[in-house]
Amino acid sequence: MVAELANLLNGGVEPQRYTSHWLSGRIDWTPFCEAVSGAQPLRVAMWSPVNQGEITALVANRSDGLAHTLSVYARTYPRTIFRASIRDSKADPYPGCAFAYYAEMGGARREVAAVAEPDGWKFVQTGQPQSFEELDRYKQPRIRDRVTRELVTSYLAKLGLNVAEDQFWQASDEYARIEQVESRRAR
Repeated sequence: MVAELANLLNGGVEPQRYTSHWLSGRIDWTPFCEAVSGAQPLRVAMWSPVNQGEITALVANRSDGLAHTLSVYARTYPRTIFRASIRDSKADPYPGCAFAYYAEMGGARREVAAVAEPDGWKFVQTGQPQSFEELDRYKQPRIRDRVTRELVTSYLAKLGLNVAEDQFWQASDEYARIEQVESRRAR
């Protein structure tokens, strides 16, 4: 999956704009805690969590969680993707939470989000609701309460992804880091 994602990010362009590295030991989260914006070089960590078996987890230093890239990835490769974005820090100028489900090879697609934008909070949902969703939550009067950290975490747990456990955030073996070596804006 690392090579597939690196190829998708590079888009067949030479010279390669992204490199990948295999690392051992504890995952260094420092590069992912810097300011989250398109001005920073893209960094992606990918690993198989100790407590999850045959899945690959991914964290990127982008506020959208690489939404477009993962959507294209799910249409291109035989993989099912779950994307969660939780931005509830008081320091985040545009907080919000989102959950997305992309079935492999362009199958079902579902996204729900409650996000702050310059003109106020917005609730967005696309695709058909899935059986694990708590649809009544989307009727909350305050938009920010419709999709929350707790809701996104519960959806992931219902799908067998135990992100609340420390072991989820530890690699069972090596982990990969993909880094941008050339900024598209630098041209």
